[in-house]
Amino acid sequence: MLVHGFLGLNSYDGLLTSIPTKKYIAAAMHYGSVPTDLPIKDYSQHIVRNIDAVIQHFGDLGHPVYLFDHSMGNIYFLMMERDFESLPGIKKYLRGRIGANPFFGEEAKHAILGFMDNVILPSGQGPAEKSLFYAARRIIPWDSKVGVRNRGISLSQWLISKDGSIRDRVWKAAKGRILTLMSSLGSLPDLNRIPIERALNRLPAKIFVIQTHSALIESKAFDRTKRLPNMESHNIPVLILKSERDSVAKYVARIYDQSHAQVLDITDNHEHDLFREHLYHMVNPLLTTVIIDGFIERTENEYAERNSSEVVTA
Repeated sequence: MLVHGFLGLNSYDGLLTSIPTKKYIAAAMHYGSVPTDLPIKDYSQHIVRNIDAVIQHFGDLGHPVYLFDHSMGNIYFLMMERDFESLPGIKKYLRGRIGANPFFGEEAKHAILGFMDNVILPSGQGPAEKSLFYAARRIIPWDSKVGVRNRGISLSQWLISKDGSIRDRVWKAAKGRILTLMSSLGSLPDLNRIPIERALNRLPAKIFVIQTHSALIESKAFDRTKRLPNMESHNIPVLILKSERDSVAKYVARIYDQSHAQVLDITDNHEHDLFREHLYHMVNPLLTTVIIDGFIERTENEYAERNSSEVVTA
């Protein structure tokens, strides 16, 4: 089961094409349209409950379920880890998790600077917007991590409440820049670009801001998180794909280096476009499929051996 970050459902098109359908059922999570009747503070909780329901569905059909989440999807995973006992589908059927380029809210400063440098500032913003962003770019490095995240929460709250033309112009220019980046991906460029172009064209700025706002608020609960106690106690393995040069998601060693998680370094020191470092699964869908397949095979073998030894002991 694939849980996407801010780029949306179609960011998994290349990966979905690469996963062998005779071996796996690959399903990508779709968050839906602007939640007009859902309180913004409940948005991330709503997604987590939906993920739990999907895992419950496939588990009830007899399938062991694995989770592959990217970027902002890490916030939802940390919420699952915290609320494990109250999520029956995840508790009963989740067999393993792969976290690709996990985003941590405490590193919002790193993410904002990376997004501004690679997407916002190089995009075709108007003169007024450019002046605003360049001024912010000069100030942000001097602010604290906590200060930048709080400013981000306040700004996203304001953008949600306002249906302003500035927000829409900024988002339109950012989408154009993202599409340019997508067209430069070396693997399956048409397959990646065409669906993403359609998805981005349908995606209003407001839903992007809502996702970001809710994730930043929820992320505060994990600033001091160490280890993954529920995943460890229930023998649910975790594999993390990290890049030391990721311009959006800065790796937080405190959580995973002290846990049972395996960490795979996917850093490409020859990559000049550091936004692509954040999109490893899109740039390298075939290699990502090999990683997924190997992780699942090892986990299934270990699961079978563990159950076999328990039967023999009994």
